[in-house]
Amino acid sequence: MIRVFGMVLLLMLTSCLTRDERISEFQEKLGLEKAQVLNDMVDHFENRLQVLYPKLELKDAYLQLLEDLEHQALDNTEMQFQWPEALLLKDINSGLQDDFYMQKFNSKTLNQEGVFFKAMRSQSYYDELIAEYFWVLEQTGRITPSQFASGMLRFDFDPNNFFHKRILVFQFSP
Repeated sequence: MIRVFGMVLLLMLTSCLTRDERISEFQEKLGLEKAQVLNDMVDHFENRLQVLYPKLELKDAYLQLLEDLEHQALDNTEMQFQWPEALLLKDINSGLQDDFYMQKFNSKTLNQEGVFFKAMRSQSYYDELIAEYFWVLEQTGRITPSQFASGMLRFDFDPNNFFHKRILVFQFSP
C-alpha cells in the first residue's frame, strides 16, 4: 500500500514538474519581454474579471464569463476588457502584437508564423483544448466570442491553467 502511494505521489510530482518545465519552455520561446507583457495582460484581464464579477472567486469568474459569452449575455465585450494605454504600448514595443497579427492588405490577420503561435502550438501535444483552439484558428481565423466560449467550455477550460488563460487573453487582445 505504501509503495502504491509512493508511486502515485511520484507521478503527481513528475506531472507538476513537467507542467512547470512546459511553462518555462513557453516563456523562453516567447522571450522574456514578450512573456512579461503577456503575464501583465493576464493580470489586467483577471482584474477586469473581478470588476465584472465582484461576488465570484476568480476561477468562477472565468467560467461565468465563458457562459455569459456563450449565451451572448454580455453587451460589448470589447469595452469590458479595454486595455490600458501603457499596456498597449508595452504590447506593441515588445513585438508581441506582431506575433499575434500581421498587416495584410489594410487588415489585420493572424500571424500563424509568429513566436506566440509556434510556442502555443508546441503545447498542443499536451492539451486538447490548445490543440483544438489553434486548429480552428488556422482553419477559420478569428472566432466570435460566442463560438470561442462554447469551444472553451466544451473542451474543459481550466481557469487555473497557465496556457488556457493566455488563450483567453489572446482572444480578447487588441
